[in-house]
Amino acid sequence: MRFLTVVFLLLGMICTANAEKIKVALACSSACEGYRQNNPDEDCDPRRVWGWGEVIGGYFNGNVEILNFGKSGRSTLTFRSQGWWKKLLDSKPDYVIMALGANDANGGPNGTDVKTFKENLRRFYKEAEAIGAKTIFVTLNQSMFRGSNDEPVFRNGKVMRTDRAPYSQVIREAAKEFNVPCLDLFVEQAKAMEEIGEAECAGFYCIQRLSDRHDPSHTNIMGAHFLANIIATELSKAKTPLSNEINKKRLWKYKLTVKKPQKK
Repeated sequence: MRFLTVVFLLLGMICTANAEKIKVALACSSACEGYRQNNPDEDCDPRRVWGWGEVIGGYFNGNVEILNFGKSGRSTLTFRSQGWWKKLLDSKPDYVIMALGANDANGGPNGTDVKTFKENLRRFYKEAEAIGAKTIFVTLNQSMFRGSNDEPVFRNGKVMRTDRAPYSQVIREAAKEFNVPCLDLFVEQAKAMEEIGEAECAGFYCIQRLSDRHDPSHTNIMGAHFLANIIATELSKAKTPLSNEINKKRLWKYKLTVKKPQKK
């Protein structure tokens, strides 16, 4: 009997060791990009640019493998035309976290109108479904400034990227159409930024490596964790098996973590 018990224990250990991890592929642009993954010369200075895709793996249990296909400047048009979507599908993910749209909203040659954007999201969803991957949509992120004129997003203590609001709404509509989760980063990040305050939020954004200038659109390592934590928190509430893989002990509250304690 003891021999059989040992055999079963060993088999269990082998099965656990050989169990394949859940593959989670990230489709996004600069906010998510793996800068150290794509550029081995990029230093690990926490002040420099970091994408939330570089750190979000730490919010999961050990059963998840993050495949980060985020690439700066990509829209739903160029993510496909430049081959990133094919690379993502070829990786055979179990889940696709679809967070594209910031560069669609920015306009220019890579931008799309909201109708085309929604059509592109539908196509992404159907092609992911065809390979057996489940899609989770994420609405667009905020930033400290918007546009070439560096127009601040804080107005009387409130945060709103008005240019990204229609695109975030399209993302919600696509998720509802396909009955899949939508993690509302657009809304939840705004709430968190308002809670923390404009001065503290400025500390989430990076110092450019070549110029040493402050970049109010791309995050440093603290800002990357700020976004990743919001996404992971929203995912933990979603109705999907992947929610069970979030390590809730690693989630944190903005006010308690970011704000400095008041002096007595």
